Amino acid sequence: MLGLLQTYYHERVHSASKQKPVVCFEHDPTPLRRLDLAQLHDALLLEDNRSVDKTRVFTLFQQPYQAPLEVAGWVLDDTVVRKTGQKMAGLGWHYSHADQQQVWGHCFVTALYVIAGYGYPVGVLLYQSQRACSQSGSKFRSKLALAAQLIAEFTPVPGTRTVVLFDSWYASSTLIQVALDRRFEVVYAVKNNRVLRECAHTNPVPPRTRRGTWSEEYLQVPRTESRTLLSVH
Repeated sequence: MLGLLQTYYHERVHSASKQKPVVCFEHDPTPLRRLDLAQLHDALLLEDNRSVDKTRVFTLFQQPYQAPLEVAGWVLDDTVVRKTGQKMAGLGWHYSHADQQQVWGHCFVTALYVIAGYGYPVGVLLYQSQRACSQSGSKFRSKLALAAQLIAEFTPVPGTRTVVLFDSWYASSTLIQVALDRRFEVVYAVKNNRVLRECAHTNPVPPRTRRGTWSEEYLQVPRTESRTLLSVH
């Protein structure tokens, strides 16, 4: 087709313009704007505003589409399951925050992965007290050690940012560093008796202080990738 245009159509004088079509095209006072493939691709994209549901799905022209899964939560906690028997392995006395007292049963350190509006249990480890471990002959592992194992073994969905969330009981510098080493972000509560130390930041702040004495300017510093702004002790 291109050969036909170049050898026949463009070389014949047009009856209306009295010129060859190729001459008219080359001397057009308002020449066509040429676009590369990238510009043409962007020009043909459809732009519209849509709301996603809790599963991050939206519809366009009655067709469902999955929005990108950018942020996912990883929630760490522990729970006590009451038991009345005495023969089941792993039983012991554990403090229940819900009951505000020691209860007899199993204590589990758990991890919940929250993504696209749904939560998935991704880790459960049994915690036993030092006394129970000595009686059974097993090695004692603290809740922090079990939590660190859950973080280290977790595999997130590719292409997502993982935000680790836990309460003030787990707010230790060791556990926070385990999450940061995995390039996870961390959100946690801090007890009012914890000491905060500055780490790897250039802003001039006191080297040691209690919670509540940080200046507003320092608390609003931008997030830096894979670096600890504050360590908890």
